[in-house]
Amino acid sequence: NAEYMGIIRKDFFFCINFIKNMEQQPNQEIKPYVATEEDIKRTWSSCAQNYEKSQEKSTLLLGLTMLSLLEIQEADTIMEVGCGTGCLAVEIVRKKRKDAKFICVDVAEEMISLTSQRLSHVIKNGFSQNQEIEFQYNQPNVTPEHQFDEINTRLILRNTESLTGIEDNSVDIYVSSLNLHIATNPSNQLKETVRVLKNGGKCAFVVWGRKENCLFFTLLMNAFEEFGIQQPLKRLSLIHI
Repeated sequence: NAEYMGIIRKDFFFCINFIKNMEQQPNQEIKPYVATEEDIKRTWSSCAQNYEKSQEKSTLLLGLTMLSLLEIQEADTIMEVGCGTGCLAVEIVRKKRKDAKFICVDVAEEMISLTSQRLSHVIKNGFSQNQEIEFQYNQPNVTPEHQFDEINTRLILRNTESLTGIEDNSVDIYVSSLNLHIATNPSNQLKETVRVLKNGGKCAFVVWGRKENCLFFTLLMNAFEEFGIQQPLKRLSLIHI
């Protein structure tokens, strides 16, 4: 339908803008480029507004499927790593017990800021899906970390590969939707997952499927290759591990 095609069209232009936002370097030596933590912070903060307007609705469905496989209401402490613009965080707050602790983590300051605004809206107006949120983007001199006592939720700015300040064996459920593949070292994120999880705790990840089955994310680069267009910089995939 028209709404779905509109989302697809916006997603395509989001991907184009995402590529443009990534720092380009001369291709003097063809070797994979691994994004640094600062690259990831800068890129996702700069893309936060476009992501909120174009992609979050389509990717939320994947996160909701993941949540449906977990017993959120049984957990005392829940952590979402790579919370993005906060759509899934709202659903976790909706599903969890009121006394359960919820920790939201993202490496990008602007993403945490949008999540904070979204949760503030929920506290003030409830969970109505029909209410539009007037987001404030790129607010200077505003710390994104926040504690929402009303919903027992804490937002923290952290590298997903180094969850400093989070105790060992302290989390019952750890979720991460479409985040593992953009970590500079996914193995480090998995090690941190194991460290913070309690014995018997549960973790769940959403990642994209096999590259050959993800036409949307490979179409552009495959077209470059087919027409002999030299990519300005060979990068490790931001879509597939």
